Amino acid sequence: MGRLVKALDTYERLVLTDKSLGRIPLPGEIFEVSEERLDVLLGKNDYNEVFVEVIEEEKPVEEPKEEPKKEKPIKNSKKKTIR
Repeated sequence: MGRLVKALDTYERLVLTDKSLGRIPLPGEIFEVSEERLDVLLGKNDYNEVFVEVIEEEKPVEEPKEEPKKEKPIKNSKKKTIR
């Protein structure tokens, strides 16, 4: 699974083509990269430059669901006998 990133102006400033896209991404362009590729784009490269910003996807906070209340059967202590 990849990570969503947003391109910085570093590509244009250094006039470098992104290897996975095959072109120079525009600043602010969002695309997906692998975890290994992310390390390179975050500075572990020959240029020691950061090329992207990681986009954190917000996960909706799930509220605890209340279990429906079960109705208890009414117990009749006196048994009626039909005659």
